[in-house]
Amino acid sequence: MGNDITVKRVAHLTSDANAYGNWDESSLEIQIQSEKEGVSQDNLLRAFWHEAMHSVDDTLSLGLKHKDIDRIGQAIHQILKTKR
Repeated sequence: MGNDITVKRVAHLTSDANAYGNWDESSLEIQIQSEKEGVSQDNLLRAFWHEAMHSVDDTLSLGLKHKDIDRIGQAIHQILKTKR
């Protein structure tokens, strides 16, 4: 641990229209789709937390299943969204 993770907004993330983020373990980089028509800020934040959980899983060698990474990311997003 102790590595810096870079977060970048990118114009063209992937050919998968349903993907808004990507975690690159080799470059320690989270890429999030730049804002575009039809993609809400909420979806982009949810994608960020999903990819952040991939980085935690890889860094700590947890071996989480993808559905669990997704659930944890959604939970963190929801907690931060609704905090007072």
